[in-house]
Amino acid sequence: MEIIDLGGGYRLPMLDREGEKRVRTYGQTKDCAGCRFWSEMVAKCKGGGPVLAMCLSDGPLASKYTPRWQTCTAWKSGHYGAVDDPPNYGAETGPLYEAEERSA
Repeated sequence: MEIIDLGGGYRLPMLDREGEKRVRTYGQTKDCAGCRFWSEMVAKCKGGGPVLAMCLSDGPLASKYTPRWQTCTAWKSGHYGAVDDPPNYGAETGPLYEAEERSA
């Protein structure tokens, strides 16, 4: 079974109980599900279909609702979670990503 390593001793199976891929993959995949700009806080699902979440990047899909398997040139690893993650809406993830950008 494929495992997502969240760091700090936290690990998560890639698949949920029904055998479907988890919505967020924390940078393990190079699609929206692994991207820091894919916001599950601003999301919709029509008729029980796939989750469509808003892209918060300034790239080609900015402000568009996208499925988890979408890819684009604005992708950046979401290994800490989304830039607007609860409970503090990005107050923890934002500084972590900014520190990485400065040191790169």
